[in-house]
Amino acid sequence: MSRTVSSKKKRVCIVTNGSISQGPRVQKEADSLAGADYDVSVISSHCFGWTIPLDEVIASRSLWRSINVIHHKRAFAPAIRHYFLRGRNRLFRQLFKYSHSWYVPELASSQVFLEHLVTAVRQKADIYIGHNLQSLSVVCLAARLTGGRSAFDAEDLHCGELEDGSDEQPAQILAQLIQHKYLRQCGYVTASSPGIARALVERYNIPHPTIVLNTFPLDLVGEAQAVPLDRSSGHGTTSFYWYSQIVSLDRGLQDAIIAIGRLENNAELHIRGNLSTAVRGTLEKLAEESGSAGRVFFHEAVPPEELLSYGRQHDVGLCLETTKTVNRNLCITNKMFLYLVAGLAIIATRTEGHSEVFKVTPDIGHQYDDGDVDSLVRIMTRLAREKKCLQDNKICALRAARDHWNWAIDERRLLERVEATCSI
Repeated sequence: MSRTVSSKKKRVCIVTNGSISQGPRVQKEADSLAGADYDVSVISSHCFGWTIPLDEVIASRSLWRSINVIHHKRAFAPAIRHYFLRGRNRLFRQLFKYSHSWYVPELASSQVFLEHLVTAVRQKADIYIGHNLQSLSVVCLAARLTGGRSAFDAEDLHCGELEDGSDEQPAQILAQLIQHKYLRQCGYVTASSPGIARALVERYNIPHPTIVLNTFPLDLVGEAQAVPLDRSSGHGTTSFYWYSQIVSLDRGLQDAIIAIGRLENNAELHIRGNLSTAVRGTLEKLAEESGSAGRVFFHEAVPPEELLSYGRQHDVGLCLETTKTVNRNLCITNKMFLYLVAGLAIIATRTEGHSEVFKVTPDIGHQYDDGDVDSLVRIMTRLAREKKCLQDNKICALRAARDHWNWAIDERRLLERVEATCSI
């Protein structure tokens, strides 16, 4: 999207390894900075063809420029690029086992490291902001080459993403090395939860990151789009809802599917997101075995701007992260904050991240220990039977979004950090 840019504007370049539609946090940051009169460009990549039309819609409505590296299997030229980039990355991942010198770690970390670095340098930005492990080295090197500043947004604790947690695994060693090498070069670091911020300070001895949560704008509350109906229209039916870009088997969904099978017939579970045939088959088999078949519904992923309208159709939002990895235990996923803006009661696992929210606003719903299906069944049964309890939780959820958990608060923290860094 081309536009005339004033030479007086500070230039911000945001880099993300994935697509914009897969990272609503990137879109929110870009929108906020462009709205604050920064000249913003977003560098992304497409390794899934289905993300391209979603990103095009987002970019067409935005005040910032979108630049992406397209590599996927759905067309000839992108497929050639995809296999070349994947082959190069595999080569350097093998080399990383024997050498950590030159830029072997950077090329082992990201399939599009060189492509993103060259594109970022061309932006000649005042500040470069990375949004995942693969982009951390890109923004630091681009800043060094152009005389700009670098920053990093830690949406996840990348060195804590492995279930094993062993420091001897190559992926763990790579994540540790990249962050040790580059985090201290950043003008600032933001984190998406207090737990992730604390872990970064302990592991890398950096200044305490600014907390910028994955919240949503309050003005979404007044918006409503006409979307197809997800839930059943049956009288008295309580609808439990979970969504993500990708549906996988490590997100706690098995707890909910088993629990629904043990509830009375006035409850149903809706799952939204892209899922493979294998994952769907596994979950459907579990539903049959647990007696919840016919009450578990799968829905396709939708554009980010439609998520709230679909979410509002339901009664209870599920945040089912497990404690199997350090990262999942510490993070606060954006689904929790979307549920709050949508006015849904919350059922959340008792992770450190979720508990940070419940400490401040305990009346938004209920928590249970992941894997404790009996406790989950008791909570779901109560919400399905006691409509006043459900309604009270829903009212408190919307109030919590208005008073504590909304993008106006986190946007202010973000803009203050960027302004201070650009002023140095």
